[in-house]
Amino acid sequence: MKTTTISLEKQSGVTLVELMIGLALGLLLLFGVGLLFTQNKQSYLQNEQLARLQEEARFALDELSKDLSMAGFIAELSDTWAVQTDPYDSMLGDTVSCRIAGFPGRNWLYDFSENLIHSSLVAGNNLTGGQASTLFSCIDPAGFIEGTDVVGIKRTSGSPSGWGNMLDPVARPDRAAPGNRIYFRESGGVARLLNDAERAADAATAPFQDWEFVPSVYYVRDNGGVPSLCRVRLDRAGGAPPARFEECIAQGVEDMQLSYGIDRNEDGSANEYVSNPTAQDLSRLVSVRIQLLMRTINPDVGYRDERTYSVGDKPDYTPGDRFHRRVYAATVLVRNVGSLRPFE
Repeated sequence: MKTTTISLEKQSGVTLVELMIGLALGLLLLFGVGLLFTQNKQSYLQNEQLARLQEEARFALDELSKDLSMAGFIAELSDTWAVQTDPYDSMLGDTVSCRIAGFPGRNWLYDFSENLIHSSLVAGNNLTGGQASTLFSCIDPAGFIEGTDVVGIKRTSGSPSGWGNMLDPVARPDRAAPGNRIYFRESGGVARLLNDAERAADAATAPFQDWEFVPSVYYVRDNGGVPSLCRVRLDRAGGAPPARFEECIAQGVEDMQLSYGIDRNEDGSANEYVSNPTAQDLSRLVSVRIQLLMRTINPDVGYRDERTYSVGDKPDYTPGDRFHRRVYAATVLVRNVGSLRPFE
């Protein structure tokens, strides 16, 4: 009988030391993957916020540049006394809408009694909330961010919205005008304010052109905890005449500083930039320099802003907080205010 012998070798498992080493290596690998994921996420969020900041700055500069470049463009008029406010004379005493400093009984939105140069651009530099509200009563001092600039701009649209000829003296709009808007009807070098209904019914002496009236007041205020560039405009959907309304057009605008290029020697270019232009300065205005200090909407927990910012004529500013910031600037040519014939 054949006998088979089976040899059993000694079996051994993973030792405690080997197990701990393996776990440590695994945890180290997981930590590295988690850290890489966290850094990538933070980088993505940071890039997203900076991209949004840049987009907000671009839009804010575009809107400011468009309005400032057209300041003083009133239906192609050049004479400072050529505006008739009738039928809105009754609105000039409306102290609720938007009165300005020095003229407490007048509504700046409709007031042209101080000629086109005075009406076209009103500037305020490094104001407190109380000063801003005094300069323009339509600015709420409670939300105004102190130390920022304010500018009021009057202009009409860049192209006429309707016209009349010798055979048809009634306005014929070339595009739809929803809601209730205000127009300047310019004829013979004189312009009159009209709303939509009066514009359609008015039989002006032809030829004439109708230009939409677009006044704006720009300022910086706290909008739900986020500094924002806001403006007051006429409410196109309101009654007759339209009241004012506020809209915030760009978030993250922490400061707005404006300086005004004055042509001292009449060579067509700015010889000096001033922050508080006088009425005489405005008659020589050729450009405006815009500076916006932009801040991200949300803080970055892994970042501290220790940089120093120089904006306008304000002292240097070092935030020391966790928001990312950038300064954006643009220089805008202003061709209309300085070309108006000044009053004597």
